[in-house]
Amino acid sequence: MKLIYYRVRKKTGRNGFDEIFEKILFLSCVAAFLLLIIIQTAMLSPSLTAFVESQNRLEGQPLGVEEYLFEEGTISLQLVDAQCRYDLKVLVNGDEAAVFSEKNVTIKVRDGDVVELDTGSGKEAVEVLVTSASDNVATRCVGKKYKAKPGISRLFKVQMDKDKS
Repeated sequence: MKLIYYRVRKKTGRNGFDEIFEKILFLSCVAAFLLLIIIQTAMLSPSLTAFVESQNRLEGQPLGVEEYLFEEGTISLQLVDAQCRYDLKVLVNGDEAAVFSEKNVTIKVRDGDVVELDTGSGKEAVEVLVTSASDNVATRCVGKKYKAKPGISRLFKVQMDKDKS
């Protein structure tokens, strides 16, 4: 009986160039990642940061309020039921814009702003009337009464009148 012995060898179909290219590519990715980590760590040191950023200083000033980019309008709100409520706040985009320390308040708005009422710790609903708006604000909300439930209630989204801006 004959025993036939074959040497089993993996046939990957790859030649030596593919293997070398793959190793070079892998090592270059690892080296680039390590270099990135080293540079980011070095940027934490104030002495090295001053050296690196000396050639790349930022110029100009931040926009801040961006007054010239968006046109502002005004909207006047009036309490229907009471003379004043110090716990009732008008929010514009989630930020406090006015407090009803009087029966009427006026807020400044821009296109796309969301106007909300925060009743604070109040337990009852509050009615607010939009009495007036500037010429550049679309007048759909003027004359409408809005009832705000306890908590934060969304009243409306401001739309500027494009024809009058």
